[in-house]
Amino acid sequence: TAKVMGRPDSVSAQLTDRFQRVVSDTMFVNYYPTPTLTIFSPPTNSDTSLQPIVVFGTVANAKAGDTIKIYVNGVLNTQAMVISDFTWSGTAKIIGRPDSISAQLTDQFQRVVSDTIFVNYYPTPTITIFSPPTNSDTSLQPIVIFGTVSNAIAGDTIKIYVNGVLNTQTVVLSGLTWSGTAKVMGRPDSVSIQLTDRFQRVVSDTIFVNYYPTPTLTIFSPPTNSDTSLQPIVVFGTVANAKAGDTIKIYVNGVLNTQAMVISD
Repeated sequence: TAKVMGRPDSVSAQLTDRFQRVVSDTMFVNYYPTPTLTIFSPPTNSDTSLQPIVVFGTVANAKAGDTIKIYVNGVLNTQAMVISDFTWSGTAKIIGRPDSISAQLTDQFQRVVSDTIFVNYYPTPTITIFSPPTNSDTSLQPIVIFGTVSNAIAGDTIKIYVNGVLNTQTVVLSGLTWSGTAKVMGRPDSVSIQLTDRFQRVVSDTIFVNYYPTPTLTIFSPPTNSDTSLQPIVVFGTVANAKAGDTIKIYVNGVLNTQAMVISD
């Protein structure tokens, strides 16, 4: 037997016969201890928006051309090869949070080594305003806006715009919901929310809200302190910040007499 340690090791056999003549032969052997394989990039537990991702690493005690199999959640995804400087790179298509990515090397002696990392994949996020519904009417100032997101993380910032101008900000909560306020002024006002995630992807949603401040009502005819011989009299006036169909009650000496409605003009 001979204990070899390197690449290459020379192994020589030498015979000295009874006449003290010496003969020998030499060969060279490459010794490969158990190989190792390491994934360097991406780091484990990292987040990504890429599809597929690039996986990179190194090996020791392997040969250029050795095959590395890349698995996602235990299923073969792609293959790569060891290159001359004992590095390797390949791709993996991930779909969830977290996905396990394993790289497995089987060397020429059928020894198997592997390394595993976990990666969180975030597809394009979505954001939705649930309340108030679009085209709703309000007398509140400010209004409260509420909604949900997907494929985002708690703490992501949401900007709230009114008519295209930044109004307030809020953050995504742990349940992937969010709420904030917006100061509306007109009819209609556009209220937009915009999420920029940590991958700098931007998504938004928009609703329209009609704001009605405190209404006003004015009697134009007949003028106050006027005299009349008519029975009944016709009362005419205008309103502001009201809607067609709103009811107007007409009282005489504090007693309800008749009713009218706001008309379209």
